[in-house]
Amino acid sequence: MATGRTHRPATRSRGIPEATVARLPLYLRALTALSERSVPTVSSEELAAAAGVNSAKLRKDFSYLGSYGTRGVGYDVEYLVYQISRELGLTQDWPVVIVGIGNLGAALANYGGFASAASGSPRSSTPTRRSPAARSPGSPCSTPTTWRRSSRTTACRSA
Repeated sequence: MATGRTHRPATRSRGIPEATVARLPLYLRALTALSERSVPTVSSEELAAAAGVNSAKLRKDFSYLGSYGTRGVGYDVEYLVYQISRELGLTQDWPVVIVGIGNLGAALANYGGFASAASGSPRSSTPTRRSPAARSPGSPCSTPTTWRRSSRTTACRSA
């Protein structure tokens, strides 16, 4: 039965402290750099130094996520990248609506990094925007639509 609630990230339901959640992107950035250099495993000391925290805090933070390290071996870099990405909600696409198309909205709509982060490739299409006609009841674009502007035309299409 639908309750009308939105999906909450797993980090809330597990009781992970906000301070730990705030440090996860630091760990992910350091792990991604290690992954790009093809480093297979990393110790808590090395990862903590790269992230700018002490190793005890890093191990405590990871204990909230589960047990991912092996004593004397360290952490599998690729697996930890995936686990932290999953906890942060980065492994799934999230629907987003930009309200208002001022300078900030236009910059966000034109930013290709959102599409490339999700698909791993550069943005292949032009950004879409809701047309002024879509806001008018009874217009041909009154259903959820977007518009694309080329050099001279504006066209409505279903979203």
